[in-house]
Amino acid sequence: MHTRSRRLLAPLLAAGCVVAAAGCSDDNNTRAGADTGVSANDENQCESIDLADAPDEPVTIRLGHGAAAEEQVWLMAANPDIGEYDGVWYELEMRQFRGNEERFVAYQAGELDAVTSSAPTLVSAVSSGVDVSAVASISQEAADGEFRTTYVALEGSGIESPEDLEGKTIGIVDIGSATDYWAKTAVASAGLDFESDAEYVVLPFPAQEEALRNGSIDVAVMVEPFYTMAMEQGGLVEVFDSLTGPGFDQELISLAFDNTFREENPGVVCAYLADLQAATEWYLENEDEAKQILVDEGYVSTPIEVYQAAGDWLRDPDATIDVDRLDELIDSMIEYGVLQEDQRVPAEQLVAGDTAPTA
Repeated sequence: MHTRSRRLLAPLLAAGCVVAAAGCSDDNNTRAGADTGVSANDENQCESIDLADAPDEPVTIRLGHGAAAEEQVWLMAANPDIGEYDGVWYELEMRQFRGNEERFVAYQAGELDAVTSSAPTLVSAVSSGVDVSAVASISQEAADGEFRTTYVALEGSGIESPEDLEGKTIGIVDIGSATDYWAKTAVASAGLDFESDAEYVVLPFPAQEEALRNGSIDVAVMVEPFYTMAMEQGGLVEVFDSLTGPGFDQELISLAFDNTFREENPGVVCAYLADLQAATEWYLENEDEAKQILVDEGYVSTPIEVYQAAGDWLRDPDATIDVDRLDELIDSMIEYGVLQEDQRVPAEQLVAGDTAPTA
């Protein structure tokens, strides 16, 4: 691959073993390389575990999370009373990270039991030997959602559609990320060469708008609430979104647990998933109140009026991952060079079936 990509701001990487590396040494107290054979076809223990029969003491779940599209995950910590099992089956220790990769570095160091992750990072991590399995869907890029990750340009720039992207610089948040994938597929959808006809520039989400307005990039990628704030400033036009190139709905953020933790604590994981479903349903039914709670508890720093006006990604109250659709996403990411063929992990091996949400 000779895709033109560059970084305006290098991502913060923790010292030690990196997810992209081909495995990690046990000498560094990492957790990688195991193969539990977990499959989405395994019998789901959550259908038979009696959650009324709680342990004598709750088990701590050390959860590493991000700062976008994970509202119901934050809500479980911000308002534990929404679920039934916090403090009974489990206790949460929440830790926020700026990027997906940082979460996996902390996981490999033995500091986390569970992580939220985008699909590309999760596949890359598991293919490198990181011993986690996805258990639940948190959010999706979907046609039925209020919002999809959107790429914008300046009004009057002449950039209004993928056909106008030849020779342009497009903001992404990292090479090999979902934003990289959506940009490349959009370029290709216009009949252009995604490797040579556009340049992809790495910037964190908060820096995208400024880089666009000062001319450092031609197209910026926007997620909420940055999208709503930027559009209120005016002078921007939508160019494409996350579904323009792929043409199908896809997982945005998934929740993954350490496989050893799951095997040793299936009831804990099932109790957490039951509360996740309850939190998702409550969030969808009480979105403004939920957003106020998240602002009050410090999970979101956006002004409340902007946050409540922002659109939201699709969230499935059942929290189930569509395995077939995830395979379609993995195939497509390999086609566009976001993942390499040797990083392929079939979705049924990536998604846990023995501890999964129940309908």
